[in-house]
Amino acid sequence: MKCAIKGTLLVHLDFVLTGVVMAILGPMLPLVSARWSLNDTQAGYLFIAQFAASMMGMLASGLLVRRQGYRLTLVQGLFLMALGMAGLAQANWLLTLVSVCVFGAGFGITTPTANLLVARINPANQAAQLNLLNSSWGVGAVSCPLLVAMAQRSGHTSHFLYGMAVALATLAVWLCLVDFAEDARRAGSGHS
Repeated sequence: MKCAIKGTLLVHLDFVLTGVVMAILGPMLPLVSARWSLNDTQAGYLFIAQFAASMMGMLASGLLVRRQGYRLTLVQGLFLMALGMAGLAQANWLLTLVSVCVFGAGFGITTPTANLLVARINPANQAAQLNLLNSSWGVGAVSCPLLVAMAQRSGHTSHFLYGMAVALATLAVWLCLVDFAEDARRAGSGHS
């Protein structure tokens, strides 16, 4: 049970960070728009890029899980989000647009994979566990505007974005150490 709890806790942390990543465009939009003098249409392209890439990532996640398993698919999604956060810290309009696509794809890969993994590890109480997992996403999404505002007030927005990239990459490394297949076998066989 110790591994299952550790793996599940890491997936919850994944969802907290993913919530921050997916909500970041809203509070960052005034800063990004001012930096490049974007009009509303141009700023809207960022949201289109984020959600189109997210949809592509979600479509790819099933194939990735079948080929690589849950753990490696989660790790790939986290690294994509880390790369996107680091790119967002750069002062270049085209790189910002690409970075939004990259972290959107990472979100798309990670979200269904984590939901399916938690459901598989917890067959007896899937609904409750999935509700808790998605509440973790809400914690990240709700805290995002406050975190961005604090970073902007201190003049360290790029430090915050790089910090998010490091947190996502660190979590990806931690997830490499977890054997989710063993967690699922233990949950399925009723062993603690």
